[in-house]
Amino acid sequence: MGSVLYLSARVAFTEPSSSSSPSSSGSRVHVRVDSKVRDVEHGSVQDAGTFIYTFHVPDKHLRIMPRTYEEFILYIDAKRRAMRGSEWDRLSEGGDKEEGGIVE
Repeated sequence: MGSVLYLSARVAFTEPSSSSSPSSSGSRVHVRVDSKVRDVEHGSVQDAGTFIYTFHVPDKHLRIMPRTYEEFILYIDAKRRAMRGSEWDRLSEGGDKEEGGIVE
């Protein structure tokens, strides 16, 4: 109570869906949401966290490219997270646990 939540979202990275199934063709869209909380009584603003969401968009091949340095940094961060997520997906499906530098 007595606080205002501010959310700022942007698409940080897109990639083709990694599934080999033709029925799930499309794009994966990685959205970064930054949140801040403002205390109404004191007027102070604090970072509340960053959230990363990944959505599947069927039958569309979306592609974004950064235009500014700030967008490029967010793009690289999101791409790295997507690569790590793909690696964990492969491992959870029973892939070679030592391949790619990750050992359980």
